[in-house]
Amino acid sequence: MSMKVQTAVQTALRILIVAAIFYFSARTIVDPDLWWHLKCGIDICQLQKIALVDPYSFLSFDQKWINHEWLSETILGFIFLHFGWTGLIVFKSTIAMTTLFLIYKWLKHWQLDDFGMGMFLLLTAIFLSPATTVLRPHNISCLLFTIVLLLIRGSGSHPMRMWWLPLIFLFWINVHGGFIVGLAALFAWLFFKTFFGLISRSQAEKPPAYFWLILLSCLAALVVNPYGMELPQFIFQVSTMARPDISEWLPLRLLYDHGPAWALVFVVGIASICLSKKPKDPSLILMWLLFAFAPLLAVRHVQFFGIATTVLIGEHLVDLWQARQSATRTSDKWAVPDIIFVGASLITACLLFVFGIKFFVPPDFVATDDVPEGQAIALLKRAGAHGNMVVDFDWGGYAIWHLAPNVKVSFDGRREFVYSERATLANRVFTLGLGPWDAILQKFPVDIVLVKKDSPAFNLMKGKSDWTLTYEDDNCALFFPRQSEQGRQVYELLQQIPPERRGQVLKPALF
Repeated sequence: MSMKVQTAVQTALRILIVAAIFYFSARTIVDPDLWWHLKCGIDICQLQKIALVDPYSFLSFDQKWINHEWLSETILGFIFLHFGWTGLIVFKSTIAMTTLFLIYKWLKHWQLDDFGMGMFLLLTAIFLSPATTVLRPHNISCLLFTIVLLLIRGSGSHPMRMWWLPLIFLFWINVHGGFIVGLAALFAWLFFKTFFGLISRSQAEKPPAYFWLILLSCLAALVVNPYGMELPQFIFQVSTMARPDISEWLPLRLLYDHGPAWALVFVVGIASICLSKKPKDPSLILMWLLFAFAPLLAVRHVQFFGIATTVLIGEHLVDLWQARQSATRTSDKWAVPDIIFVGASLITACLLFVFGIKFFVPPDFVATDDVPEGQAIALLKRAGAHGNMVVDFDWGGYAIWHLAPNVKVSFDGRREFVYSERATLANRVFTLGLGPWDAILQKFPVDIVLVKKDSPAFNLMKGKSDWTLTYEDDNCALFFPRQSEQGRQVYELLQQIPPERRGQVLKPALF
């Protein structure tokens, strides 16, 4: 391949890689947790204090609220108040691209060619996508986890940089519960490194003794938060709880979503370790195996596996890649595949940039697929609804965003961080129609019930003579007590909107 052809192909490839990374970083999906994260952050900014008692639910029983993401929510709230939706997307995209840039800089150490670099970064971006496509504090954990692993990898040549770790964990404990993953990585590395150092009886293999002091300093940093020891203790407790009703806490399915990519990378990773001619550090390999099996416990760990693969065993993957490279073509002429590749790459890159930029423009409305409860919430907002509302936990956040503080919900995505087992059970049996399903209606002053059309609670509510079905669409239904003045007002407002225009008038609002 001539220099001219090679330069054109490499330039097109670089542009395509940058465009793909930009798109993956900018792409944003509306997540149910976004709403209460934003609401909490805005309230902290406006009230200039952290709420220690939950103000959004009537089933939290005024118990202490351990908001383990208070700082990240404050950051999101501040950005939204001053820069709006576009500011949030820029912030999220910056975190994602910084994470990938750090990985890029690390891979550059191994003299990886452009095509290989692109494949590694795109694969990492795919593994990161569960976190980077949503506006959640989980994004920050991915960045901090990358920094922790890079500091570990650089500890041999720059050991004093490890003293940054306590400051990192001091920040991490206040932004997201993912600090426990970083702490596990640091402990596992120190343990394995010390163990293999003792076996080999080589002082050079053992980490310096003050590294353990750094670990203790990281543990001490965890209590520097508004809740003291309660926050890390609570995180350690809930991290072992089963959450069978949340998809991201279920085990990775090998034939769906990221399952095939995980299986491919795992097999290639094992092969690269076995075939690589690079020096092998058993402590790093064991660490990688820990993070490789983590998604089999909960799929939300797949992004940490992607990061760990490039940082912990990246040199072995690069060695395998370079050993399997095809021979370089020596012709000076443009070949048809070259022209097709350059043209297709540039066209694809343009499309990725265009579609990526669209995510920075705030939409007027949220797609009904993202918020199926949106029209019902819009109706309640127009009617000036107030009181206590029973709602599914997936819908509680959107209700808080639009209706708080006038309406208090029965449940939302904060789950065990706010609600007791008693409250969780009361909401669950109602939604599923189990046993004394309507106990929540009997024991608490409920003014509104918002249910999914495909839930058992919908049919059961229709059979209650003291409750009236006031509104329903394809996704949800609103019930009010039969003698409710508020229910009558909502019904009258609904009658003023022609049926053919209800979908247009009651569009789910973003703000």
